[in-house]
Amino acid sequence: LVAAARARAMARDPARRDEAIALLDRTLAEHTGALSLAGAEANWRLAALLLDRVRETERAGDARRALDCLVAIVRERPDFPDADAAAGAAGQLARSLLDAPGAPARADALDALALLLDRRPDHPDADRWRITLSERTESPEARAALLAAVRPGTLERAYAEARLVDLAHDTLTEATADARPGAAEALLERFDSARASIARAGLPPEESRALRARVGALAIDAMLVLEREDSALGLARSIADTPGAGAWSGALVAHLRRRLDSARERADDAAAARLAPLLEDACRLRLDLDLSPDQRERTRIVLAGALLAAARCDDALALADDLLADLGRREDLLLLRADALRCLERDSEAFPLYREVAQPLEARGAHTPAFWQAWAGMLEILARQNTDGSRTETIRREITRLRALDEDLGGPVTRRRIEAAN
Repeated sequence: LVAAARARAMARDPARRDEAIALLDRTLAEHTGALSLAGAEANWRLAALLLDRVRETERAGDARRALDCLVAIVRERPDFPDADAAAGAAGQLARSLLDAPGAPARADALDALALLLDRRPDHPDADRWRITLSERTESPEARAALLAAVRPGTLERAYAEARLVDLAHDTLTEATADARPGAAEALLERFDSARASIARAGLPPEESRALRARVGALAIDAMLVLEREDSALGLARSIADTPGAGAWSGALVAHLRRRLDSARERADDAAAARLAPLLEDACRLRLDLDLSPDQRERTRIVLAGALLAAARCDDALALADDLLADLGRREDLLLLRADALRCLERDSEAFPLYREVAQPLEARGAHTPAFWQAWAGMLEILARQNTDGSRTETIRREITRLRALDEDLGGPVTRRRIEAAN
């Protein structure tokens, strides 16, 4: 106590601060064994002086020495009058040391935070320690346990819940095909809890919005795994004006397009009729974002396909014409326009476009998907015009010729279209 008092008196003169630190160092070194209340007072004074010197000189090792002093108080003298303040200062210092250079300093900081949680689990700063430790813990189970222990009704709980959604998404990403539905359901349970915590936390509006968007984007992934596209699109609309929307909106469009293509391959007209408007809405949502020219172009093309699948023929034709005007006479865009014209039964305009696509490909022996789509379109037009049977022989001859090129006629969708024309 005498040494602590002398050191405090010396420290009033900034020029004698180093002398005060040396005095306390010698005193503590001379008193080994269990830490007395007087020793705790000396540690408390020494930590304050060391931190004061750190702020001015950033002397190497002072911050770690100060942390040792504070941790000693928490570990050995819970009855010290300023033990709570020592714990708070130790937690703040440990969190700052996690970003310091050198592995030993980071290891000391992690050990200190673990001890603080063990000895002071109800400290006002304990939830911050839990979150910080969770970010530095490799074990997903240990991270989840730390986050789950964060107290409800606090700002920290909102952040902890968001991080638990992150962990659930990691599990979903790593899950086997059989385990993915269960992992997706678990993520959505976490999402519901996180959304409620964020709403109750009283965060600043921008912070709340960003956090809701972050967990919402992960929930969209889970909804898509479970094929709950309507729910995913509803959630997407609620977070469409937030950072990161470009990434998840692209995944949403890609998922719906795959699902629509799959329904058409299976000839599942009911599923296709349900999915086409959802794909249209997802494309329009994405087009309202700040996309690159390439992203915007690809999304507009997907949108034209969705409009065709929904039998929105006039809208599909208008978009196809805009795309052709913007991007030139590409075969994919010619096919879009031809399909829209055929949808409108403007066969005399559609047929030349199909032929414009098919002829150069056939001349090169390039039997690409575009080649088969063009021939499917031409044969469907010939079949529609064959009310008197005059085109039957032509249709059969062309199908026989095409089958010689590929027995599968380009795949399930074009095969079904071509065979239906016969």
